[in-house]
Amino acid sequence: VTARLDPFQRLDLRLNVDPGVAFYVINEQKQKLYAEAGYDFQHDVRSDSAIAYQADGTPVYDAQGRLVPLSHTRTTHAVRLAGGYTNKLVEAVSFATDLEYLQSLQERVRWRLNWNTSLSTLLVSKLSMSATFTLRFDNDPLPNVQHLDTITSINLVYRFF
Repeated sequence: VTARLDPFQRLDLRLNVDPGVAFYVINEQKQKLYAEAGYDFQHDVRSDSAIAYQADGTPVYDAQGRLVPLSHTRTTHAVRLAGGYTNKLVEAVSFATDLEYLQSLQERVRWRLNWNTSLSTLLVSKLSMSATFTLRFDNDPLPNVQHLDTITSINLVYRFF
């Protein structure tokens, strides 16, 4: 279960529930390769600025000239396929990547692709540094919203336990 605020997608909330099964092709201490399949329930709560446009980005008006907004929420039921690989290259360095494909069961044109990759290194004791890249592609976003969103970050991580 995940919940996030995404102002770039003009969403006040994106809630995902993803039950499924995983199969580990490689399940060793130093590396793991896995595949997952399951169901994805997604509930979007759109921001007020996102709900008054048609698919081509033009506002929607009724016969009296009043703005007719899109629905404030959208629920999608989808099939979820995912896979990932992690490798502890040496004692202090690890690499991880995963790819997820979500295909709507309601509309063929509605699908998403998510990719995450990271490289982490232990600096001292419980302090690590991680460089990550995230790609999110939505084939059916809200009007005036880009299909592709990427995030690149460098993080300092401290483990308490």
